[in-house]
Amino acid sequence: MSSPPSPLSPISSTESTTSNEEIEMVTVVKELNTEEFIRFLKRKNLGLEETDYEILRNERISGLAFSTKITVNEFQNIGLPLGPAKILADLSETVKTQKMKSYSSYKTTNDLRKF
Repeated sequence: MSSPPSPLSPISSTESTTSNEEIEMVTVVKELNTEEFIRFLKRKNLGLEETDYEILRNERISGLAFSTKITVNEFQNIGLPLGPAKILADLSETVKTQKMKSYSSYKTTNDLRKF
């Protein structure tokens, strides 16, 4: 039995890419493990420093943890300064309300990164 593709892996050319269905971004983000989630954050160019990512990595903050109601205080409690804590808390709320095309409509990883 093969495992499903990572949310960051390209779609094979045999998969359908014609769906216009939208899904909530949080549905995809919550599937990311810690390292995938950190790569997602880095693509967002949030101005976070490597030490901020190390804190997230050490605390094993995954997309699933991020997709729950996570507050500025909770981010600060794990050691993030106020600025990065506010940025991540705001992004967490934004991710919950944004829609994106169905994963199956992305042809490549670059297409998926545009969300």
